[in-house]
Amino acid sequence: MVLSNNDGCVIARSADAKPFVKMGEPYFQIKAKLRQHGIVPFSSNYALYGDMSERVMTVIESLVPAVEVYSIDEAFADLTGIKNLDGLGRQIRNQVLRSTGIPVGVGIAHTKTLSKLANHTAKRLQAQTGGVVNICDSTKRDWVLRNTDVSEVWGVGRRMKLHLDAMGIKTAMDLAKADPWTLRKNFSVVIEKTARELAGTPCLELDEPDPPKQEICCSRMFGQRLKELPPIKEAVATYTQRAAEKLRAQQSLCKKIRVSIRTGMFNPEVLTALRMTQLPGTPWWGASGTRWVPEVNGDMLEIHVHLDLLGCTDGHLGVALRCSDDGREETLLYYDASLQRLVLDRSRSGAQVTGQRSVSIDPTQERLELRVFLDRSSIEVFDENGRFSLSSRLYPRSDSLGVKLLASGSGGRVSIAKAWPLGSAWS
Repeated sequence: MVLSNNDGCVIARSADAKPFVKMGEPYFQIKAKLRQHGIVPFSSNYALYGDMSERVMTVIESLVPAVEVYSIDEAFADLTGIKNLDGLGRQIRNQVLRSTGIPVGVGIAHTKTLSKLANHTAKRLQAQTGGVVNICDSTKRDWVLRNTDVSEVWGVGRRMKLHLDAMGIKTAMDLAKADPWTLRKNFSVVIEKTARELAGTPCLELDEPDPPKQEICCSRMFGQRLKELPPIKEAVATYTQRAAEKLRAQQSLCKKIRVSIRTGMFNPEVLTALRMTQLPGTPWWGASGTRWVPEVNGDMLEIHVHLDLLGCTDGHLGVALRCSDDGREETLLYYDASLQRLVLDRSRSGAQVTGQRSVSIDPTQERLELRVFLDRSSIEVFDENGRFSLSSRLYPRSDSLGVKLLASGSGGRVSIAKAWPLGSAWS
């Protein structure tokens, strides 16, 4: 079992640990349970994970025509023109194991969703399959579909499973045979594409490699407040080295270097002292569109955002912060139901900042309670239960002060439970 930054919560589990530990559980609440079942927790080591991931992907890229690196531990490969698919699958598995010591599962099929299902079967029945499953044959594909619960299908979470169960869709085969247009009408285009892919119709193409990044950032939060200079200097040197490694890997040149360091605002004693007069919150809101919250605005704020995810099966649900009146600037914080992730979207957050940051949300979670801290050049987001955090620099205009509620798709509600303007820590 692996823990998040500062050993906050569970972010990865072995198959043996899954019956006893839920994803996202706070570590301090489950220490006794871990000892009872002999489960060993490990602190996260993202530098090591990134290095091992790169080694695995390099091996795969040497054996196939094209690769889409989907995540740190997952990739899709284009096998067009290759005849002996089973042999290639075993070759990939053996070579990765020999080069890195990591056993991997290989799933082969005509679509991305089916290949994910084949990979799941390869890991679930590793003793029988040797870690490689090819379901290009319709007989094998149908057996896998019949013997896989619909909750194991890529993109089907707990809430979606409840809706599908009500329609009599219990297995992956039931979903493959369901009418795609009905699924699209009742849910979303995402679940429609999933059903078509299970039936063998490709809807998701292999993504092209990302273009070279125009900005490279290496940053981390310290596990404790630092009061001496040497560990800070060591951290700056380490992250500068990692940024340079990424720069060389994409064969780019550096024009500017910016080094920044700041004291985290998430200190309850300090925050209580900075709070000014409490602002009125908002009632629950779930209508499609956006709603301005004129009572809450400013560039120094603490906002408690609550998201009711029950029934939220598609679309976005969240808030827009540091919004300008002309609509040109806003920073979005929302739950993406189709991806089951909390997203911090900085596409219109002002100069020098762009892109998204996100964190996975447990599909069984029905509610998110977030503490959001804004100052003039940054945003920090913390889960009230300590399961995750997001942070970023922001450089909006000085007149971008507005706050909005936002919702799209079906189901779910959002509210601002509490809010305070914050005074300066220097005054």
